[in-house]
Amino acid sequence: MGKGSYASQHTKMSARAILYLMSACPTDPEEVAEAFVRKALTPNQEATFGAHILRCPNCAQLVRDTRAFIQGLRDAIREYSPG
Repeated sequence: MGKGSYASQHTKMSARAILYLMSACPTDPEEVAEAFVRKALTPNQEATFGAHILRCPNCAQLVRDTRAFIQGLRDAIREYSPG
């Protein structure tokens, strides 16, 4: 995740910001979903986004798609790696 990413911008959030994020989709949902799947969010961010995806079918689907994509990459690497 690059400079200015979701994780670096939101390391400390107020309770108000957390409630907002629970209800609103992030402005960069693909980046947040990837960070969520890779466990690259802070515990606070992970809890907030985890609560959000329980209410938001679009973000929940994005997380499922991201998990499937990453697993597909892992499978391809395993299948085509010499050894």
